[in-house]
Amino acid sequence: MKIIPILSAVIFTAATVSTFAATESGAMATQGYLSYGSSTAPKDGDFFGGPHRWSFGGFMDHDQRPVTIGGLKDTWQNDRMMAFVGFDPLSWVTLQAAVGSSSLALDDGSRDDKTEWQAVVRLRLMEYMIVDPPVGNEPYWLGIEAMGRFDRGQSGGGMGDIDWNQYDAALTFHLSTRPERWMAVDKIDLYAGPGVSVLDGTRKGFMSDTDISEDQAFGLVGGLIFSLGSNFSLGLNLAAFGNLSYGGELAFHF
Repeated sequence: MKIIPILSAVIFTAATVSTFAATESGAMATQGYLSYGSSTAPKDGDFFGGPHRWSFGGFMDHDQRPVTIGGLKDTWQNDRMMAFVGFDPLSWVTLQAAVGSSSLALDDGSRDDKTEWQAVVRLRLMEYMIVDPPVGNEPYWLGIEAMGRFDRGQSGGGMGDIDWNQYDAALTFHLSTRPERWMAVDKIDLYAGPGVSVLDGTRKGFMSDTDISEDQAFGLVGGLIFSLGSNFSLGLNLAAFGNLSYGGELAFHF
C-alpha cells in the first residue's frame, strides 16, 4: 500500500529533526532548555499538557478535496460531527478514539448521513523553552509533534453506496506561550507543518464497483489551540490538500 512509505517518511523526518535538535542543544543552552518525551507518568509541564491522562470532547470539521472516481474528477466534501475520548499511556503519547456522523457530498446526487469512526495517535517528540525571548518578557515553548490518524466511513445514496478509509499523518512544529494578561486563556499554541492524506474508497455499482482516490496526497496543516484554565481547551484547525478544509474542537482534560 502507498500509505506505508508515506508514513515511514514522516517518522524518519521526525526522528531526524529530533536528533538534529539534540546535537544543537548545547549551543542553545544559554537561551533555554531542551527536553524530550519520556516513559514516566505525565508530568506537570506546559508542553506535555499537565498531569491529565484522560480527555473527552467533540469536534466538527469540513473536509474538502479533489478526488478521482473511476477516472473522472469530482469534489469530495465530508462534514463530520464526532465525539472522542483520549488517553495518555505515557507522558509523550496520546491515543484517541472517536465516533460520530458524517455527511458526504459528491456530484452524484443526494446522500444519506452515516456513521464514521476514527483512531488517532499523537507523539510529542521535543520541547524547547526559550527563557529569554527576543520579543516580550514571557517565555516561549517550541515543540515538535507527530500525528497519525485512521478514518473509516460510509455513505449511502447517490449513484451507489460508498465505503472508504482515510489515512492521515503530519509532522507539526509548535509555538506556545502563556499570556498572563489574558485571564481566561491559560496558554496559546500555534502549530503548522507538512502532512499527507490518502483516501482509499469504493463506490458500489449495480454492475461493478468504482475506485475512489485522492488527487493530492501531500499538503499543509495548521491550527491554534487555546487552553482555558487547567481543564478545557478550544482548538481550530486548517488543512490544504488541493482544497481548504477546516474544523473546531472542544475538549475537557482530567
